[in-house]
Amino acid sequence: MWKAGLIRQELMQRKALELQMEALKNQVNPHFLFNSLNTLTTLVHKDPDIAVRLIIQLSDSYRYLLEQKDKKVVEWSVEKQFVENYLGLQQIRFADNIQAEIETVGNNDFYVVPLSVQMLVENAIKHNIITSDQRLNIYIYTRDNFLIVKNNFQARSSLEKSSNVGLENIKMQYEILTGRKVEVLKEDGYFIVKLPMIDKTII
Repeated sequence: MWKAGLIRQELMQRKALELQMEALKNQVNPHFLFNSLNTLTTLVHKDPDIAVRLIIQLSDSYRYLLEQKDKKVVEWSVEKQFVENYLGLQQIRFADNIQAEIETVGNNDFYVVPLSVQMLVENAIKHNIITSDQRLNIYIYTRDNFLIVKNNFQARSSLEKSSNVGLENIKMQYEILTGRKVEVLKEDGYFIVKLPMIDKTII
């Protein structure tokens, strides 16, 4: 019995490391840095105040990655701040072409896998068309003991085939931690991922 427990713990730690490394690679991806720095270059002279805000948000994103790299789970309130900061970065880049709503007021006393919600938001931005005529709408909310990340589906035709490594790691970790499956749905023009809310008693 104890051997099974050790194997389960080792698997969880390995998958957690893979997810964190995947998120880190995405954050330091040359395209991510290029886009952020290109936006920054434009703003330095045009709007110095927003340029300063972008620098601070970029710095905060990396700080969060370093702080959470060894944790299996994190309070949703902490991850939520990181997601809001990440969305702020993207909205500086895409302006009003990305709209996001996070509605978990009064229901924040649960945990999530670190970086999992941010990676779902990043995937939505990466895989969908984002223009003034085709805005990307992202909704994050709780329902029936799930934290739900939902976006309108308008896939980019030129997108390279995804390996889904990040999503598969997320699914594995949640199933190990909760015994429940992550649900992935495409319906009514939306892509939906439902993450089981992690109760503090599991920690």
